Amino acid sequence: MPSNPAAWVSELAQEHQLIALESSLAKFPGSTHWHLRRAGSTGTLEVTWWPRTDEFWVSVHSNRQADWMQPILAKLTP
Repeated sequence: MPSNPAAWVSELAQEHQLIALESSLAKFPGSTHWHLRRAGSTGTLEVTWWPRTDEFWVSVHSNRQADWMQPILAKLTP
């Protein structure tokens, strides 16, 4: 897990020329949730940080997949 999740998401967005929209998830009170999108493209990469349990995860819903995500996801998985 990144030591500073917000900074990590910001750096990821800049590195890959993504737009990051920040919100929270009602299902995870106190969480920070980002939707990462590429201008002019379909697809949404979702990132969530839940400090209560110190969890951090990246999600891609089947109806929000896009080719631009593959290089990013490859970097995030061992």
